[in-house]
Amino acid sequence: MKKTCCFIFVACLAAALSLTGCTDEPAPAGGTPPAGYNGNPVNACLDISVGALSVSMGTKADMPAAYSFPDTEAERRINDLWVFQFDAATGAAVAPPAYRTVEDEDELSAVPVMLSDNNGRESVVYVVANTGSPAWGTRGDFSTAARLKASALPTREPVFVTADSGASDLSIPMQGDSGAVLVDEKLVVPVPVTRMYAKLMIDPYVELTDAEVYSVGVGNVPLYCRVETLSNGLDETQAAAYPDDVVWISRTFTESMEGGDGNATGYRYVVYVPENLEGQTAGGDDGKVDDTDTPERALAVNIVISHKDEQGGVMNYPYTFYPGANTTNDYNIKRNNIYRVKANIRALSEARVPSANCMVAMEGETLSFFPYYRVETGGGYDFTDYLDPSGGRGEKIDHLGIVWQTPDCIGDNSDGSKVFMSTRGVSHNGYERVYVQTNKEGNALVAAYNAQDQIIWSWHIWVRTPSSGDPTNLANALVYYTYYWNEKQIYSEGSGVGRIAGYQIMPCNIGALQDEPDWDTFNTKTATVSVESDVARTFGMLYQWGRKDPFPPMTNSKGPIGNNNQGINTGYHVHNYNEGHTQTLYGNDNKTKVTKDSKETDDLFHTHVAQPGEGIRYAIQHPTVFLCGTKEIAHCYDASKKYQKADSTEYVKHKGNYMYGGAWSDEDHDNKEWGGLEPDENMKHLGLGIYHDEGGEITLYDDYGEEKSIFDPCPYGWRVA
Repeated sequence: MKKTCCFIFVACLAAALSLTGCTDEPAPAGGTPPAGYNGNPVNACLDISVGALSVSMGTKADMPAAYSFPDTEAERRINDLWVFQFDAATGAAVAPPAYRTVEDEDELSAVPVMLSDNNGRESVVYVVANTGSPAWGTRGDFSTAARLKASALPTREPVFVTADSGASDLSIPMQGDSGAVLVDEKLVVPVPVTRMYAKLMIDPYVELTDAEVYSVGVGNVPLYCRVETLSNGLDETQAAAYPDDVVWISRTFTESMEGGDGNATGYRYVVYVPENLEGQTAGGDDGKVDDTDTPERALAVNIVISHKDEQGGVMNYPYTFYPGANTTNDYNIKRNNIYRVKANIRALSEARVPSANCMVAMEGETLSFFPYYRVETGGGYDFTDYLDPSGGRGEKIDHLGIVWQTPDCIGDNSDGSKVFMSTRGVSHNGYERVYVQTNKEGNALVAAYNAQDQIIWSWHIWVRTPSSGDPTNLANALVYYTYYWNEKQIYSEGSGVGRIAGYQIMPCNIGALQDEPDWDTFNTKTATVSVESDVARTFGMLYQWGRKDPFPPMTNSKGPIGNNNQGINTGYHVHNYNEGHTQTLYGNDNKTKVTKDSKETDDLFHTHVAQPGEGIRYAIQHPTVFLCGTKEIAHCYDASKKYQKADSTEYVKHKGNYMYGGAWSDEDHDNKEWGGLEPDENMKHLGLGIYHDEGGEITLYDDYGEEKSIFDPCPYGWRVA
């Protein structure tokens, strides 16, 4: 870098001879120099230039050597600068860090800054651009150049965009230095900077009939960006050593507006990511697709297409590509480089998308999924214990049917034409499929039965309209931003530390038909809850903890939904679960109404006091039955701490037997059903302010669940927090 800087320095110095007044900062009028300066402070200017992006070999790119990708204005944009000055020989700081904002690109040719003459010795001016924080340079230890280069940026969220012409400012972090210079009064110091992120250009070309791109994502992105590259001076055949606390994330997005290479059938996706330096491997096939030699954390481009088969069933197929410096064994993603992934998809992927307990489709679409294929391992449960095509450990599906559906959601399935198996002579690589022909937005529960007509598993079918979008597509996720923290403190809004990205959250509750109400016309005093109201359309399904099957929500209430301005829940959430307060549901023929009762009855939706040994198997066979526990946890004190003992013969009347602790079984409740661990007194827990009959407080524990369970109610790719 020094050789290049020296060349630029000669040209800039000649131009500087005619400049006067490059700074508005007055020179100190003698006396003691300000604290932090080694030598005398002098007024100078910086000439900041942004270097071009380098073009690296792209996976399947077939790019000629002369192929160029001109920088965009958004990629060059600099909003702020941190300026550091170090002694060229010792690397010690000779001036305090200085922060500057940049309003216009023209300002970059003459940025006023106070530097040190370093007592006539050479020094190096270092610039870090687009930190977005006027406090960053005051918090860290920047006493030497080495410490600056080893520091990380204040925000750890990468820059993700699609190739949208409206993206005018990407604020890509940049860094660079002047090389060794002698600082004099009115000197213009040239500082070339380069981007600290790499640019991915992803062009999926789908050459299959009845197929389209569903989503494009980038996986294994480190939420970490050091000022200087981690691999500086290291052997590139070895992976860089990232700090242990670095978070690795994945992000997914939808198609952009810019066509890929002018091909009307393709779209270009552009993502800017911190470098991911996984080094090289000894082997690797051409394209590095599903390569067993791929490093575990190599950056991956994940392309999912949606394909319609001969039965009209829609299924998603995943494809994975690993960009790098070549197509064989180099997995390094370096800063300031362009990587192009040109994905020509000509055949269906052999990878199968696992099923889940909730399946999403657009109205009028035929949903397709593999009923026997599940991959979740949370809690130690094995899906083959419940469903098994061989009829060995679990049961084999004999037939299918609709347990309940909102009006016209699927339609009349009396003849099995709406919900059926692929065993009608259609082969799918030896795997049976379930087909569900949807009709109208809404929700339904589809069940698999054995030969004895008993439910052996069931799936929640969630149907949305194209206008409301698919909330389960990871591209539509909402990123939850939280405050940065470490072992010492939580950095609040006023600390100058930007918020960091946390979990990705679905934009609505499971089963909702609308992500949020129309807030422009929403009035809690006059609005009412009804099936037709947009408020009710945002309600999601109800669940008993640990159970995979949903219960349709309350959708009817008398009077305003914001009684006494206490919130939209007030006024309906304590109603009995019956026809008067829920949407009318229909059975398999879409004509017979489903009955509901809050007591122990013969209605489809009713309450059952769980008996010893029933537990999970009973819940699977009876997905519409509320299970009431008989543990004594419902014996609570009232607000005055006066003991109120429940009548043990009428457990079903006490909401505590449904809500507190999830005790819907008289046997030992299994806390691992949604992928967690058994409660531990030594783990983090929260008192609920509710007391059992021995006087102890009922406690909610953090179960530290990290893996999805086969009982998790979420769609594929999602899990409960």
